[in-house]
Amino acid sequence: MLIRVLLAVEPAALRRRFQRLLKESDVSFVRSPTRGGRTGVPGPGADFDLWIVSRSRLGESPVEAVRSVRELPEQPEVVVVIDSEDAQERSALLGAGGLAVVNHRVPDETLAETLLALLHRRQEQVEQALRAERFDEKPSLRDFVSRSPAIQSFMHTAQRLARSDSSLLILGETGVGKERLAQALHSEGPRAAAPFVPINCGALPESLIESELFGHEEGAFTGASRARRGYFELAHNGTLFLDEIAETPLHLQVKLLRAIDTRAIQRVGGERPLQVDVRVMAATNRNLEEEVE
Repeated sequence: MLIRVLLAVEPAALRRRFQRLLKESDVSFVRSPTRGGRTGVPGPGADFDLWIVSRSRLGESPVEAVRSVRELPEQPEVVVVIDSEDAQERSALLGAGGLAVVNHRVPDETLAETLLALLHRRQEQVEQALRAERFDEKPSLRDFVSRSPAIQSFMHTAQRLARSDSSLLILGETGVGKERLAQALHSEGPRAAAPFVPINCGALPESLIESELFGHEEGAFTGASRARRGYFELAHNGTLFLDEIAETPLHLQVKLLRAIDTRAIQRVGGERPLQVDVRVMAATNRNLEEEVE
């Protein structure tokens, strides 16, 4: 999944340096707001995974600032950027829950290696938590047992599809195990270590399905009191399973097609596209060829 980073680094030249060093990473940067001309500590519900912040932005009580961020519901990690060493303060910041204290007065190569290692660690934490929420035991193609020649032939095809990275449409009556098959294909494919994110398109109100899929920015519509990642971002590097795909409204199908073709999405109210690497699997119990005709 895309790691959402709140970048509160100053001066501007240093902020640009961080963005340049991480430009190839799976990162969505958000500029920090300021509060009363001091630090940009977000309020409860701020949607980010990692906060990279200059020591100067933490105000007079940097240890308490770090602790307050770590106590948010999302428990984002905090990396404090310093320009001079203070062993006692470093220890206190780490003791308050900071992930790391980084001195920016190091060469680009050293700084980039450190930042990438921290990002990778955070990404693994987030993806592990997401997988734990989705299912405890990974489905397998071995779960589909039958003496039927037709099913045996079908499962032979499924084994080849598991190694593929192409988009997939699964057709079948209600209750035959379409989602279970999609989970098995994911767990035995090259994306098995990344999230499998299912969504029932028929269970979402038409007014919300676009923001659920693509996410939205704060203030994008009435009630959007915080930015929110959509299912495409949550499934980054993994598989997005769109159940009951035939229930999606026509105007959304155009945006879905564009997202699959370009591997880029745009949040509702967003100003720029986000690149996502997602395998899309969809399922329906309806005869799409008849409905197209």
